[in-house]
Amino acid sequence: MEAEKHIGFTLIELLVVIAIIAILAALLLPALASAKRRAQRMQCVSNMRQVYAGCAVYAGDFNDWYPVWIATSGHPLNEIHGEDYTTFVVGPNNSTPNVTVPQSLGASGFQFNNLGLLYALKMIGDGKILYCPCFSANNPRAIDAYSTPRFMSTDGSGIVKSTILYNPRVVNAAGYKAGFSSDPATLRAYQKTTDARHLDLFAVDFLEGTGGMKFNADGFAHWPSKGWVVLFTDGSAKFVYSQAAFAIATTNRFTTPQTLQSSIDYDNIFNDLENQ
Repeated sequence: MEAEKHIGFTLIELLVVIAIIAILAALLLPALASAKRRAQRMQCVSNMRQVYAGCAVYAGDFNDWYPVWIATSGHPLNEIHGEDYTTFVVGPNNSTPNVTVPQSLGASGFQFNNLGLLYALKMIGDGKILYCPCFSANNPRAIDAYSTPRFMSTDGSGIVKSTILYNPRVVNAAGYKAGFSSDPATLRAYQKTTDARHLDLFAVDFLEGTGGMKFNADGFAHWPSKGWVVLFTDGSAKFVYSQAAFAIATTNRFTTPQTLQSSIDYDNIFNDLENQ
């Protein structure tokens, strides 16, 4: 009677199988990562459209006004002293860190600004559409920064900022002056729906940097696509690739939103993005 034969893989065969699996993984993983980025980008486009819908409803309830940047003492409503001011949702006057933000316009201790007014009025659900899903959790603007104890909460500085430059156009970017100037040049160009008389940029993914934007997974929303999701004044939204805008955004002179040069740089970026 013959001894039972044990059928199995040899060491060489196992190594070949492992090598094949490694090759397949190397081929498939980049494709899967690319598909994930595309799906997140589509979600970002959808978020922007919902933002516009909320703004349109708000305007219908508030005499044609889009959500506003609240006047600082002694200065007019919607004086945008640098595009960073367009990202404020709560604050900057609230100083309590890591507290849940109530959805109530009259909540004591909370100053709602810009798209934060839509959140307070429950026009955009829980506010998650204000945060691009493409941003890495390591980015200080990502949704995780506002989730202590739960979303939406203030950050460690007692403020909330979105990942959207909302309604960032000013009357005259080249007219920027240091310090709040009460100058018509720094007023929002589109304060009411009737101000938007041609197709223009109404909102775009956050972009700002110190020493130039960091083009990597942590610093750029749609990395490695070199583009932005743009919302237009007619409510449409799309992903826009612009080599010229990217070149400006990553140059070392693009440092803060509170300088004349940066004001002009932002304006040039907006011009290029809306003309693609």
